[in-house]
Order: sequence, then structure tokens, then C-alpha cells
Amino acid sequence: MKNRRCLPSLLSVVLFCAALGWLSGTARGARGPDPAEGPAEARSLARTVDPLIIRGEALPGMRGLALSGFRLFSASGAGGPAPAPFQIDEVDADGFYVLPEGDEPNTDRGRRGEEKELPGALDGNDELVFMAGDLGDRVASVHWPAGIARGCEIEVRDPLAGGRGWAYLFWFENPPAPSSRDYVRYARREDRIHTDCFSLGYSPAQDLVYTTYMSIDPKGRGRGEDIMDRINIRFSASIFLQSITFSRNEDDFVSRVIAYKDGPVRVMRRVANSMRLVLGMRTPRIIAYSMYYRDAIETPNVLHLPVSLAAVARSVYFEGGTDYNRRAYGMRFFNPRNPRGVLVDGRMSPEERALDLGEHEWTLTAGAQGIILNRVEMGEGVKGVLSKQLIYIDDFTYSNAPEEEAGVTPKIGFSLQNLLALKKGTYRYNARFSFLPDAEPATVKAYVAILDQPLEVSVRPDR
Repeated sequence: MKNRRCLPSLLSVVLFCAALGWLSGTARGARGPDPAEGPAEARSLARTVDPLIIRGEALPGMRGLALSGFRLFSASGAGGPAPAPFQIDEVDADGFYVLPEGDEPNTDRGRRGEEKELPGALDGNDELVFMAGDLGDRVASVHWPAGIARGCEIEVRDPLAGGRGWAYLFWFENPPAPSSRDYVRYARREDRIHTDCFSLGYSPAQDLVYTTYMSIDPKGRGRGEDIMDRINIRFSASIFLQSITFSRNEDDFVSRVIAYKDGPVRVMRRVANSMRLVLGMRTPRIIAYSMYYRDAIETPNVLHLPVSLAAVARSVYFEGGTDYNRRAYGMRFFNPRNPRGVLVDGRMSPEERALDLGEHEWTLTAGAQGIILNRVEMGEGVKGVLSKQLIYIDDFTYSNAPEEEAGVTPKIGFSLQNLLALKKGTYRYNARFSFLPDAEPATVKAYVAILDQPLEVSVRPDR
């Protein structure tokens, strides 16, 4: 019986590899000063690129309120609080994000333990999302806008440098206009994401699981040209069932966007993935998410293995990465094991051949075309079991079929080691691509800190 489950198990691993986001209050009226108001304090937080995600369970005084009445405010300098970009993303009782658009949208219904989910209202598992760059100064509550029914002060602290910044979540019976800023936009017909930092695209004419277009233009300083050939997904396995050995690549996977949400802070796509087998058959589909922020892409996912891989396979190999095109010439590649960097020019230099290919935390590709920082974060149960070996090939004569442009200039990725050690269970992982404004060490450190040293959040309700 267990051999019948081996292909879904292996598909789970492949899609796992291929993919490689925090308050109570009372009605506010006339009141005197209270100790929490204190004097106004200027923002000292230097970090700006972190997405901040606060669950509704941290907002007990606001749970059950209509989402349409919420507004986020922040203050800067002499001006009072003003609307800031934010969104509240609902999560249903099964843990799926509520994505209202597409062929298979869902709604916030059902029960989560003793709590009933309320569509269109704040539940404990819903998420408030905004950017650290929109935090501002601290403002005493006597200076909050008029017409507030509920209000909370959100304080954010950098655990590394100690800087702080503030934002204010208000609920109104008659809310004012929200902020007009929109950091990320989704063109569904073209299946393309646009921000001021990057554009990323898929192929709407085909059922592709991989990216086929990427241009980088941080603050107008990049060239804004497509530097990607395609994302690579290469997989092979020998399974016990009739001693079958097979291999698959990105063209063998089927990926369909079934639902999405286009918010001002992040776009979310829910994608159904499966693998082509033989005679038109496919494996059962696995649901995955991709999230797009102003200057980053994330794929936070959960892998469920119904059996251990060693029970169904003799060997498993996976590699994933990016095959760039020749418009990437002139960029340089770095990672912590190779801090001096090497030049991309379509020819493997002695320095490139001597790269340390060992386990690495991140890779950085930088040039006039833009700057990309890539990280794959392994969650509980995976960290310490699997490791990543660097793949780097810069050779315009190298065959990497299937591909649109011959050669790899360069191919940057990794192969996963020790896959057969994965046991039956649930595993979490997150792949993140960040598009940096520069390649200075302090900037790289700030983007690495998003995952390694997340900002700390505390909330003071209007008492």
C-alpha cells in the first residue's frame, strides 16, 4: 500500500523544493491625560524594508469589528497622524488566506476551536500588514484624529540597534479615505507583478510553475530589462515500486492560479501545483502561496509527507535555481562563503571554478541591472536535516535544456542534500527574493535581519 503513495510524497518534496508573514481598546471620548501618553517622541528606527504582520488575536478590543472601518495612521515631524498604507488579510478556519478573486475564491467561514469565523470582520487569525518604512513618530492620544471609536498605539523596536517607531490602528464608524499609496500591483491577465523595485512575470499562455520574466528597477536606478531565462526545477528519483527511475524538470509541472488578492502592501496568489505523469495523468495537486511586497517575494509554505521518503525511494535528487540570460553580463555573484565575488561574463574563470560550494545562508547577484538577494529559510524539522550545496555555472556553451536561450549566464541555485532523511510529518519553509537598492554591507545586513532578527512589536490600547 505504501508504494501507492510514493508519487504524491515525492511530488510534495519537489514542490517544497521548487517554492524555495501582532491589541484591545474601548470607545474613545473626552478624557484627560494618562501616563501612557507621555511626550511625543521622534522615530529612531532605521529599518524600513521589513513587512510587519500582526495577528488579530493581539487586538482583542477590536475583534469582531468590520474590516471596512479600520485605518492605519502614522506621524512624521510637525504634522499630525496621517493615513498610511496597510491591509487586513482574512484567514479562514482551515488556515487558508481569504483570497476573493480568481476561479476558486474562498470566504472566512467555519469554526476555529470555540471561535466562529466572521467574514468581513476581524478574527483572531486575521493579519494586519504594513511596512516598517511607514512607521513614524509617537503621538499622544489627545492628538489622535477626531471620530475614532477604537484606537491602538503600535510600537516597533529593532532588537539589534534599539531604534523605535510607531503606527496607530484606528476604527471609525465613518472612516476617512485610506492612503492612496499602492506598493504592489497585479496584472492578472498578463500574470505579472509590478512594483517600483521590480517586475516579475509568468507565462499566462502556458500552465507553467516557474517564472519567465524578471526586471529590476530600484528607484529608477536599474536598467529595467528582463535578465531571466527561466527558473529551473530539476528532479530525479529511483523508487522501490518496480524499481522505477524517473526525472522531471520545470516543463513537467502544471501550475494554475486559482485565487488571488491585490492589496496595497502585498499581493497574494494561491496556486495549485501538480506533476505530469504518463498517458495524460497528473499527481494530486498541492496548494502553495506566493506573496509579493514592494521589494521582496516570499513563498511561505507547509509540506505534508504522508510517508518517509526512505520508505518509498532508493535515491532522490533535487536542484532549483535561476538561469539568467545574457543581459546579466557584468553582474557579480557573492555569498558569505565567497565574499570577494566573481564576474558574470559567460565564461568560467579560475575564480569561478574555485568557488566554495558549501552550505550557505544567502546569495547576492549585483550589477547595473539591479541587485537580488536570495534566501531559503528551513523551518522546524528541516533545519539541521537538509543542507544546500551551491550551484554556480557561468558558461554560454553549457546546455541547460529545456531553456529559451542557450547557455547559462549564469545559473545560480542549489541542490538539496540528505533528502532521504525526511520522515513522515509536516515541514515549514520559506523562500525569499529581495531586491536591494545597493549592495553595501549594511544594506545586505538589514535585509538578512528581516528573517534572522525580526522587529519586535508591542501594543498599547486606548484606555
